[in-house]
Amino acid sequence: MDNSQLFKEAMLRNGVICHDPIIADGKFHKFFHSGIRKKSRSAWYIFHGNYGSYGDFSQAIEKGWSIDNGEVVTQSERKIRKEQDALRAEGILKTYEETSKKTAKIWFKLSETGGSSYLQRKKVDAFGIRFSRNQIIIPVRDIDGKIWSFQRIFNNGDKRFFAGGKKQCCFHVIGTLEDGKPFFCVEGYATGASVYMATGITTVIAFDAGNLEPVIKAIKNKYSQSPITIAADNDQWKERNTGKEKAEEAAAKHGCMIVLPQFPDTVKRDKPTDFNDLHCLVGSDEVRKQLTHTPPPPPTKEPATAMPRGFFMRKDGLYYQQNEDTSYWICSPLYVKAHVREETGENWGKLLEWKDPDGTTHKWTMPLSMLAGESVDLRAQLMHLGLNVSTSTSNRNRLNEYIQTANPTMRAKCTSRIGWHGASRFVLPDRVFPDTEPLYLQSDSHNFRTFKTKGTLESWQQAVAIPSRGNSRLVFGLSCAFAAPLLHITGSESGGFNLKGKSSSGKSTSLVVAGSVWGGGSNNGFIQSWRSTSNALEAVAEAHNDCLLCLDELGQIDGREAGEVSYMLTNGTGKNRSKSRGGLRKAHEWRLLFLSTGEISLSDKINEGGKRVQAGMQVRLVDIPADIASEHGIFDTLNGFASGDALSSHLKEAATHHYGTAIREFLTHIVAHKDKLVEQLNGARKAFQIAFVPDNADGQVSRVAGRFALVATAGELAIQIGVLPYNQGEVIQAVGTCFKAWLDDRGSVASLESEQGIAHIRAFFESNAASRFATMEDIFNKENRIINQAGFKRKNHEGHYEFFVYPQVFQKEICKGMDHKAMCHELVKLKMLVPGDGNRFVKNQRLPEVGVKKMYCFTSSMMADADMEVTA
Repeated sequence: MDNSQLFKEAMLRNGVICHDPIIADGKFHKFFHSGIRKKSRSAWYIFHGNYGSYGDFSQAIEKGWSIDNGEVVTQSERKIRKEQDALRAEGILKTYEETSKKTAKIWFKLSETGGSSYLQRKKVDAFGIRFSRNQIIIPVRDIDGKIWSFQRIFNNGDKRFFAGGKKQCCFHVIGTLEDGKPFFCVEGYATGASVYMATGITTVIAFDAGNLEPVIKAIKNKYSQSPITIAADNDQWKERNTGKEKAEEAAAKHGCMIVLPQFPDTVKRDKPTDFNDLHCLVGSDEVRKQLTHTPPPPPTKEPATAMPRGFFMRKDGLYYQQNEDTSYWICSPLYVKAHVREETGENWGKLLEWKDPDGTTHKWTMPLSMLAGESVDLRAQLMHLGLNVSTSTSNRNRLNEYIQTANPTMRAKCTSRIGWHGASRFVLPDRVFPDTEPLYLQSDSHNFRTFKTKGTLESWQQAVAIPSRGNSRLVFGLSCAFAAPLLHITGSESGGFNLKGKSSSGKSTSLVVAGSVWGGGSNNGFIQSWRSTSNALEAVAEAHNDCLLCLDELGQIDGREAGEVSYMLTNGTGKNRSKSRGGLRKAHEWRLLFLSTGEISLSDKINEGGKRVQAGMQVRLVDIPADIASEHGIFDTLNGFASGDALSSHLKEAATHHYGTAIREFLTHIVAHKDKLVEQLNGARKAFQIAFVPDNADGQVSRVAGRFALVATAGELAIQIGVLPYNQGEVIQAVGTCFKAWLDDRGSVASLESEQGIAHIRAFFESNAASRFATMEDIFNKENRIINQAGFKRKNHEGHYEFFVYPQVFQKEICKGMDHKAMCHELVKLKMLVPGDGNRFVKNQRLPEVGVKKMYCFTSSMMADADMEVTA
């Protein structure tokens, strides 16, 4: 079969019948359509052997055909096609103009009055139409009112356009178009008349679904301020819902609202599709109700977005129209929903929305700064979340252009951090509490991937919380999770707890349980690793602002950085860093509570790195012994499980299926009752400290106790609001047990600086008592003179040595790196130093062969073992 026959068969399949031979000369040929009167040559074709096009003006048919079926077209063929297209356009325009003149003459001869059984059956009136025998004539006008064609509707409902007439971008309007006033856009005349009769609002008739977008575009160019609602046909009974699809395409492109008719079950047997069907079957009042009572989408939530110039959206994606004949696919459907910015007017971005191949909707607030440079990170994030993007470099650049030039009407606020925002809103990556107005998290970070939910609150309670009950370390971890967002409410500082103990004792299980309150879903659930650089941990900390941060295995961090990192995590700010062209980058900031595990303590890790342990480090990160006096590791009770391993395995498995729901219920409550909670929380914290903190405790102990108290208070609050399925008092008991374990492990209620200082001073006397102190009872002998003498010693009446130290030696050598006055206060309190007169710590002492000198006078209590023998 030759190409001309294939071309003719393609015409036949689409309803264009040509009995004459097809001429492959690339010229515009008009012919008489089979069944149409000869004086109406409405059919046409252009054929050039391997490709061509054809159509029928009376049926609004226009098709293209190619033998190559999509194969690459040669340059010569492309040139010929362009010539063919120009010829076709010239022929079509000439036909349009001729038809326009004919219809204008006919129009003025037609009657403005008449009857139509079609109108009676459709229950609509005549609006701007005319009559001719058994048909109504509807003018097809452009935006300037020029008539280009007619649509004839016969009494039996058949519709036919005037042969050779133009339809695209043309319409019929019922009412008056005025800029700023709303109007409806529909497909057919009967639907338009029903809409106008029900609402009284100007209605534009586009004649078919494919003409909706061109008509709206033409009207928008002239009446840009008029809001448009598409009263779409709902072709739900057909294989393809063309009416709905085309309406959605037009709405997405031009920022319109769509209303689809909703039919009661009693009339669905008739398979209705449009608002005229609703009018006929239910009544005009129902049409009015659906069109006027359907609330438009709130402009702050889901506004339609007009396309930037040159771009348009199809069902399969975003396209760029380079010229009339050439368009390029950019990516799968991607919508720019809103401009976003922080309250300060900085950090501008755009809210993007798309669906992945599984149909899951994704929303991402993209910082505009990601459009700078090559935008590799932008595309990587979009593709990571399921957007298909063109591989062409030029089309990638057009994706940037589309996002940057899109100008949605919606404006919303954003924040670059999760956690508390302002006085009364809490932001999570996927939700804001309360969701009273749009507030979006804008970040290019991937650190929020674990803030997910799975299961329900009830399933989490049954699978995780109840099996953890009665285990002090597990309940403590759960309560830490609820305490994190209370730091802001109570004005508390950041801090952490480290569960230290032997390997395989169940420490990591406590992290898994605690993390399940907030989220999970990754290989390690909600748990992060200490095995990171300090720079990386800054980003991780900011991504957990006002949340719980779970860090596993303290032993994996470099000992040289351990102390600095513990300070950094609790101080709430990262390092200042310069920009490439000067100035400072914005430093990471956060406020959090972190829970850690390790086989060693923080002080052990710092010593491992060859650095000195500061007391402040051990106050910020508190070491709690994980193991209890039990054969089951960290578990106090097994709650019916055969062993500690069995309980641990159950909890770890359960936490992979039930997570993230508990904190959302907790946040909902505390955000709603934030102001009332402050007094309650502070009172409960004070009660805990009274019950568990010794009266003579140093301020450092009280400071740490305050953090334990916050944890206890948070857990009890979670019980009170029904998130933790325990009895009141159970959390206080568990947290109190952990506090006592910390205090016992610490060994004293004094300040760590004092303990470390006194231990250092005692060590000096123990190691230098014989070599650097002269005995006062000995006769001065030059041959026995002591080199680098620190002072003198003498036995008291009990036979123990007292020491007299030169001020310079004590201040500059013994107390090097310490506040010697503060140490003197502590030594006096412990009766290790005899004070001088007034507020002085030195006193006059008569020395052999020297006379009276001011010296620091230490009692025999200074020695670690007062009974030890010191030889001269």
